[in-house]
Amino acid sequence: MSKSTQTYQCSYCSKAYTRKIYYDRHIICCNLRAMADVGDKCAVDEQNDTPSTRELYMIIQELVKKQNKMEDELKSLRRYTDKVKRNINVIEWLNSNYIPLEFSNWRDLIKIKRNELEFIFSNGLSLGIINIFKNNLSNDQENPIKSFEHKKNTLFVYKNSLWDSMDSDDFKKLIRMVNQKIIQEFNAWTIEKTEDDQLKKYPYDEYVIRIFSNTLKDSEIKTKIYDYLKISIKNINKIEI
Repeated sequence: MSKSTQTYQCSYCSKAYTRKIYYDRHIICCNLRAMADVGDKCAVDEQNDTPSTRELYMIIQELVKKQNKMEDELKSLRRYTDKVKRNINVIEWLNSNYIPLEFSNWRDLIKIKRNELEFIFSNGLSLGIINIFKNNLSNDQENPIKSFEHKKNTLFVYKNSLWDSMDSDDFKKLIRMVNQKIIQEFNAWTIEKTEDDQLKKYPYDEYVIRIFSNTLKDSEIKTKIYDYLKISIKNINKIEI
C-alpha cells in the first residue's frame, strides 16, 4: 500500500507544497508580504520576529527564483512578438483593409499652395517637400502610401488596384514631380509680385537659392515620410501565425 504524500499549505495564501524546503522559502516571503499588506504600523510593530540569517538567505533564494521566472516569461513574450512581426503579411493585410486612391491619381491631384511655397522660403526645399507630402497624406483612408514600424524605411504604394512595395525609382520620380510643381508655383508667384511691383520687397535672391537648391537628399525625405506614416504593429488586427 502506497504511502500518501504529505502536503504543506500556506496559512496566508493557501498555496500547497509537497516539499518542505520550498514551503519554508515560500512561507517566509508570504509572511513578509502579509505584514506589508496590513499597512498598519502598529500591527507590523507587534511582529517581534526578526528573520535569522538562514531565513534571509532563503528569502533571497525565493526572490531570485521568482526573478528568473519573470525573465524567462519576458523572453518568451519577446520571442512571440518577434514571430508575429515576421509573419505579418503586410501586402495582403493592406489589400484586405485599404482601397485608397490610385497612386497616379493622388500624385496628379497634388497642388502647391501659396502657404507651402512660403514655408519653403522660410525653411528650405527639403523641409518644404516633406511638408507638402504631409499635407497631402493626412487622410488615412485615401492615402496610397503606407509604412509599418517593423518594415524599416520601406514604403508601400497602391498602384493598378494592388498594394506593393515602392521602389527607389518611383520615389525619386515623385520627388522630381513635386519639385517641378514647386518651381511652377514659384514662377507664378514671381510674375504676380513683378506685376504688382512688390518683388523688391522680398529677398528674392535667397528665395531663388532655396527653390533651386541642389542639396536635396531623397533618402532623408523618405525617412521623414516613413516616420510620419508608419503604422504600429499593435494596430494590425489580422495576423498570420
